[in-house]
Amino acid sequence: MVEARECDGRPATGTTASTGGTRTCRRMPVRLASVSNATRRSLACALAAAIVLAVPQTSTAQSVLVREASLKRNCQDKGTADHPLVGKEFEACLRKQIEGLPALDKARREHFGERYDPPKYVECRLQPGNRNSSACNVFILRRREWPEYWPENAVRPKWPEAPKESVYRNGMKPREYWEALCKAEAGEFIYKTVKDVEGFLLVRPRGAETDYAMQDKYVIEDAYGAHEFQFVSRELSPGRGFFRLEVTNYRHIETSVQAAGEGRTWIRHELRIDRLQDLLSSNTRKWDEGMFTGIYRVMFPKSVYGITWRGIRRTQDVELGISGGELAIVDMRSGQIVALRRGFAVDGYAVRGASGRHSWLSSWGCPVMARDSNSLRAFVINVLQPPVMVN
Repeated sequence: MVEARECDGRPATGTTASTGGTRTCRRMPVRLASVSNATRRSLACALAAAIVLAVPQTSTAQSVLVREASLKRNCQDKGTADHPLVGKEFEACLRKQIEGLPALDKARREHFGERYDPPKYVECRLQPGNRNSSACNVFILRRREWPEYWPENAVRPKWPEAPKESVYRNGMKPREYWEALCKAEAGEFIYKTVKDVEGFLLVRPRGAETDYAMQDKYVIEDAYGAHEFQFVSRELSPGRGFFRLEVTNYRHIETSVQAAGEGRTWIRHELRIDRLQDLLSSNTRKWDEGMFTGIYRVMFPKSVYGITWRGIRRTQDVELGISGGELAIVDMRSGQIVALRRGFAVDGYAVRGASGRHSWLSSWGCPVMARDSNSLRAFVINVLQPPVMVN
């Protein structure tokens, strides 16, 4: 039963009774049986629409079962690649995606992207045309951690302390401060060189960072060293950039990788001398290390020397668009650092005073040394000198 209104014997068109004048309105019960079928359908539809609008979308989406296969497919489909998720299923999947993400921790601000806000990620993906947009990822961007993996009996090094006196002075501009840091601290510090080194271990494996991370003020731990490791396949091919089509080569380069469903495992990127000799004798100009090396899973590494790295912080560095890093070559039998490389990068946008824009890909490294994969290799080979291949 619904209610209609009658004012002075005439049906009222408003939804409230008149409170002034001579008209008097009173509520009158009207049975659905007394109205037409069309009217009943209209009333039922209006009531249903009101109920839908009254229920928050989030609670509706949260009641939808989300399949693991959909999460693995970034909520694009049901895991079969031909059944797209739509409507509440799509929204529910997105909300499931952010369920385990932490809240922004101001005490660890640099571990979260500048625009970190998981609910906004969902809102962004739900916007028309944004279903497949990776641009929404800025709202869930976090620092990618690169853990160290030391062999069981390795002795870990003690990193050098930061200088007690800072070169920062109030009012310094980004370039001015960066130049002062480079002059005071940057460089290659070689304490010992070793000949005929068969290979080494990448203790803290590092690969390419995403474009969004390279455009963020915070999440790159060491934007200086990121340039030297910006190979997509570096994690699974640790020797990439180190092996060359030359008679002087390492025999192996090792690291630890995440094996699917098996946890961490050691791998060895190994030189195939016979294949290298064939390529050298053929005088080929087109080559890559995959033509004369192989990658194998091993029980444990055999390297004596390890390479690790870390980001370093200095007074007001993040605020002025500066990021520093250190790379150490370590004798894992004693924990001695046999060589150290320290550098600082400054964001070009910060130098030009552009607020809200960042690009570590186009940042400047300290002018006292080169900064790319070739310079990294040159530094390592200068310290850990590989053997010459004997025919």
